[in-house]
Amino acid sequence: MAELKFADNHNLAILLADPPAAHGEFKSMMHGLRECCLSTALIVNPDIYQGLIKEFWRSAKVKKGSDGVVSVEASVKNCKIIITEQFIRSTLKIDDQSTFSTEIEIYQVEEFLVKMGYEGVFPPTIKKLLPPFWRFLAHVFVSCISGRKSGANEISLRSTGAIIALVAGLNYNFSKFILEELISNIKGKTRDKFLLYPRFIQVFIDEQFPDMAKDGEVLDMKSLGPNTVGLMKQNRKGKITFQGKFPLVKFGLFADSCEASESHVSSDRVTSEDDIFSEDDVISASDHEDVEATPVAMVAEEDDLRSVNVKSDFNKGQSEDTTENEENDSFEDLDLSGFGKDDIPLNLGGNANFLSNEDLNSFFNTIHDVAHPAMEIRESEDILETTPPSSNQMADTSTPMETN
Repeated sequence: MAELKFADNHNLAILLADPPAAHGEFKSMMHGLRECCLSTALIVNPDIYQGLIKEFWRSAKVKKGSDGVVSVEASVKNCKIIITEQFIRSTLKIDDQSTFSTEIEIYQVEEFLVKMGYEGVFPPTIKKLLPPFWRFLAHVFVSCISGRKSGANEISLRSTGAIIALVAGLNYNFSKFILEELISNIKGKTRDKFLLYPRFIQVFIDEQFPDMAKDGEVLDMKSLGPNTVGLMKQNRKGKITFQGKFPLVKFGLFADSCEASESHVSSDRVTSEDDIFSEDDVISASDHEDVEATPVAMVAEEDDLRSVNVKSDFNKGQSEDTTENEENDSFEDLDLSGFGKDDIPLNLGGNANFLSNEDLNSFFNTIHDVAHPAMEIRESEDILETTPPSSNQMADTSTPMETN
């Protein structure tokens, strides 16, 4: 049998950082991927040793135990590697269950494709006919999770069902999906076989035999980065072109309202800048947390309404000392001579939701109702005027001050 080869742009890792500002509409997509059941499987990024992966696939066989459990077994450096559905689930930290199915009803697929704004007729699923937002999700799944070589515009029925399950939040057995892809690569036609899942296989080997000697050439495999979203927005004219017939609808884990809490799942390896290239920027995920400021005020400058924020004392993830230091630093360059010790200056800045004109008018009317009566009282009352003391009076504290 001919030597199997690695496939370009297959089983890639992805950096789930927020996209560049120019592609901010994809922020909720990145958040959804960070929160989904496949987050670890998407970002885990070990060094991949080509010799180990080739040896695995040369000896890989499908086994079925007396208990009915199906596994893929292979020998690497005289060590038996056994991969079961449960092992995949626990090692890649996939949040699914063995009782979940890998079958999705056709009507469910059609229903959610319509909701996603798909402009084609299903089946098949043509990636280019999805809106850029959902096209990116399909691209990520095919490139990182599926057993197909990336680059094909047509998405298989199996992968389409898995993507719909992810979008709709349906119970789906992704662990079994990956096992069945492994089995398919063993039992399939010779011409279709290749060195499938090199990233996952390396993770499985490292998990079962962490002390196994690692030598030989490391696979130079790029990964997807946040700038990849820009490629999804390119709409080259051709036989198949996305028209944008329907408004974009975000929902489920990928809705804008789900961005309130941002967190990363850290990766096993941080990819260096040498791994990054223009089309598919690569790096591994790093821990970070964004804390949104609480909108509390609005100012008007001429005809331009500008929203302002106050940094909350209750920002999540910030210690009391850190918050206090940040507030003090914020006013170092301001003139606070007019404030008393009990006055609290507010740190205003950033972006918040705009108040309506009605709310703003009500705000200023309230100020007028309070201030205007006070001004009338001041005008109608006699005001005590004090004559400044002379220098002699200042020297003699017993001299009374003269008043008119």
